[in-house]
Amino acid sequence: MFISLTLALADFTGAFPPAFKRLADIQFVPALSAGSAAVLIVLAVATLLGGRLYCSVVCPLGIVQDLAARLGRPSFHYKKRGNGRWVLPALFLGALLPGFTAWAGLLDPYSIFGRLVIHMVRPAAIALNTLPAGAAEGLGSYALYRETLIFNGRAALAVALAGFLLAAVPAWQNGRAYCGFLCPVGRLLGLLSRRSFFKIRLDRQKCRGCGRCEKACKASCLDSRAGTIDHGE
Repeated sequence: MFISLTLALADFTGAFPPAFKRLADIQFVPALSAGSAAVLIVLAVATLLGGRLYCSVVCPLGIVQDLAARLGRPSFHYKKRGNGRWVLPALFLGALLPGFTAWAGLLDPYSIFGRLVIHMVRPAAIALNTLPAGAAEGLGSYALYRETLIFNGRAALAVALAGFLLAAVPAWQNGRAYCGFLCPVGRLLGLLSRRSFFKIRLDRQKCRGCGRCEKACKASCLDSRAGTIDHGE
């Protein structure tokens, strides 16, 4: 999912199949904005069955955080969440319901990822393409061609960079911190995840309270001392 969406958004040649771009239709906020009931029902059923599968598999920003965590040295440990984690989801819904999608997009994980690829990865790909294209032209070969690099402005680049740093920097040390504290989609799906059928359970008879599971939980939802799991995470 991550690779397909990255290629679809970064593609400046039109070489990749249109099906790649249609993967955006199954993202939560685009489906919600488009009123796609079928996609929303499928995501809701998947969450009720296996928890926040959307966050683990479908959402590309979650994969960005996983990559940042692998490059860093994250120290996972349980963090008790307060009611403050609902502030941003409330602001998100407050902007989305009246139709202020641009403001809601500042918090939407897929929009953050999309801006990252369009304003940072795609220009880098175009620039890298220009180097061999120029060299090939000098040798009389036009198998590669130059592509005009369009700069979308400093403001767009700043917003894209800010969203990337907001997700990647905390993940460097604390795993999926954005998912746990800031992501409005994660918060909404977390309500369903608490009722999921297939979810992690602690075997009280076998648990020794060593804390190894807590240190391996990138969502920081396991409290090894209390022996509890926050399934909303």
